[in-house]
Amino acid sequence: RALRGRDPPIEMLLTSEKDMALGPVTSLSSLKSEDVYRIVVGAGAEVTVEQWGSGKLTQVGFYHAHMQVQEIVLFKTFFLLSDAYDSLHFLVWRESDKSLTLLAKDYEPTQMFASGLISRGGAMSFVCHDDRQNLSFLQYAPTDAAARGGNKL
Repeated sequence: RALRGRDPPIEMLLTSEKDMALGPVTSLSSLKSEDVYRIVVGAGAEVTVEQWGSGKLTQVGFYHAHMQVQEIVLFKTFFLLSDAYDSLHFLVWRESDKSLTLLAKDYEPTQMFASGLISRGGAMSFVCHDDRQNLSFLQYAPTDAAARGGNKL
């Protein structure tokens, strides 16, 4: 029977489950590439890209981060990974070979509590909040000489 002035509760059914033996799942996101939707899972030091088909999830891509993935922020096919102790990693999903490729990272180990992406025109910047209550802004600048060949944020 319906509650007065309220919608009835939503019923959810479990359609599938998958054991993630990589560690505790700390982040879930949705990735859309070439009109295909996938699930991005951050678990332990791994980021996996999972695709639904034939009634189950199948891993179609992965990245080993050498850190505990705390948060994944997506913008189009770009990934910003943050860790409580190892700062930021910036990746891109390449649909052609279904791979996650590291573009750049912050080489200063910093305790991160939150991170985000800022896109303005062709520029990509990152904001993060650290353990000393600072807001830091980093930029992906692959042609900048200080970027060590493009791989340093």
